[in-house]
Amino acid sequence: IRLLGLPLKVLETRRTTERQRYLYTKGRTTSQLNNAGITEFPAIPDTFIVTKTLKSRHIDGNAVDFVLDKNNSWWKEVAGGKLPTGGWDSKTPQAKFVWEEFGKVVVDLGFTWGGNFRTFKDRPHVELSKKQREASS
Repeated sequence: IRLLGLPLKVLETRRTTERQRYLYTKGRTTSQLNNAGITEFPAIPDTFIVTKTLKSRHIDGNAVDFVLDKNNSWWKEVAGGKLPTGGWDSKTPQAKFVWEEFGKVVVDLGFTWGGNFRTFKDRPHVELSKKQREASS
């Protein structure tokens, strides 16, 4: 990613089950959490959903999340000073470009890119493909 000059940085790699359960609370109501068996954390309904699953590849160390790096000179030099609206911005043309380029690179390297997920487009997410996981076990 650095060699390509994309303005991204690693946000999170391995997660504990407890952290995954906490992230699952974001964007959900108490009723939804109760249905999922989560009672140890309060609901955080007034935000966006961070994760769709309690069984993330992060738990076994096979995934990494990236975030847009607003301090990277790319925004000034390439994007004309137009900063993303946040670390997960995928709406501005500049941020869309970064995520699409990122996706092409990680897919070419054989990884599974969250931007290709069918229902929940998780552009910052990259995980080992099934083939890579099988080869490493």
